[in-house]
Amino acid sequence: ALDPALLVLDEPTTALDASVQSEVIAILDDLRRDHKTSILLISHDIDLIRRSCDRVAVMQSGAVVESGGAADVFENPAHAYTKALIASIPALNFTKRDGRLAETVTTVRGRTGTIPAPAAPRDRQVAIACK
Repeated sequence: ALDPALLVLDEPTTALDASVQSEVIAILDDLRRDHKTSILLISHDIDLIRRSCDRVAVMQSGAVVESGGAADVFENPAHAYTKALIASIPALNFTKRDGRLAETVTTVRGRTGTIPAPAAPRDRQVAIACK
């Protein structure tokens, strides 16, 4: 159909760099708004879902374990699997070390690494603490 009521997209931004991913999402948002098309976005990219969707359904082993408004699901997850998915989104925190800004990356397993900010000298090593 040239003007579908529902568009189903399975991993539409997988393997795209961030700028192209943003362009694709912007085009999809325009399509949704201009043509009043509903979009079912299926993705393993939890942060993409958080930023792009109004409603969310979380599936585990083929069954929906939690659903609701995106803001509610992400701010007040009820199911343990949903909590684990949300916790797996890497968080960037900017800190100051040795008089320079650095990004601290934290993941669900508590592993932390320091990545020098773009203005830092190139010879600085990336330090990652793993257990």
